[in-house]
Amino acid sequence: MNTTRETRRISPGAWLTLICLLPFVLPAQEYHPLIRPNTYWDVYNGAMGCICDCNASRSFFGEDTVIDNTTYNKIYGYYILSTTPPPDFCPPYVVDTIPWLSYILMREDTITQRVYIYDTNYNPPEYLQFDFSLEVGDTMFSDYVLGLMEYRVVTEVSTVALENGELRKKIVFDYGYATITESIGHECGFYGSYICQGLWWWRELHCVIEDDVPLYVYGNSCAPYVGISEPTISPLTIYPNPSSNFITIETPDHDQFTILNLSGQELLHRELIDPKTQIDISTLPSGVYVVKLVGENGVQVGKFIKQ
Repeated sequence: MNTTRETRRISPGAWLTLICLLPFVLPAQEYHPLIRPNTYWDVYNGAMGCICDCNASRSFFGEDTVIDNTTYNKIYGYYILSTTPPPDFCPPYVVDTIPWLSYILMREDTITQRVYIYDTNYNPPEYLQFDFSLEVGDTMFSDYVLGLMEYRVVTEVSTVALENGELRKKIVFDYGYATITESIGHECGFYGSYICQGLWWWRELHCVIEDDVPLYVYGNSCAPYVGISEPTISPLTIYPNPSSNFITIETPDHDQFTILNLSGQELLHRELIDPKTQIDISTLPSGVYVVKLVGENGVQVGKFIKQ
């Protein structure tokens, strides 16, 4: 018995249809979550009468907690301290080493790309904080983040580069300060109202640091330790700088000293009992570190580079 084998060819038009459909079956662009470890948000607050700022804090996400069968992340923070004598709150700054626990909780749905906030001061306590799935023409509403602004429409969606070169989705609403960036938050921080400036006050996100690497910087520098015009604080002296193995700290007082990384984490703490004290830094990873001294002259801050 003879068998006829038929060969079917795909027409050019059919190939064109398959090519056009191909983008719809490719994986979606990777979503970059907001809630993640080893990431810090520095927010500065000001008001009429403040010479520089009024106060500042560094916030980060902590462990999980369960409320009504829903898992949330706790929010912790460090106070950013000014070494300027009161009542001014001006550079140079240093990050406190004692964390505080916020009463606000957050959770994130990475499938829907939405972030929710839990605040017991509101009823109901949970509100939508961010929706990173929005596109141009979509609307967003939340009593918590938008206050009296009611519904807001997305007017622009773009891609922006972070300080490390990675790309993130940016969403702009039809209100000047209502701009959110994936994995960063908005200009006011990663929780709270989208209104960053009022008649007598303001609030600004100055820096986002992940694994000691700046991702977002407002202004000239991410590190809130030393002011632009004040590279060191006399009489604190650190040398050699840079160094690979040892540094010498020179101070006239008997001070308690602390070495911190750029995330505000305390790495070493001890007392200086001699005017010149040699410190072994050989075990520290390469990078920039901060030395904070607390003694008779108040708080003194200096920096050194570990090679």
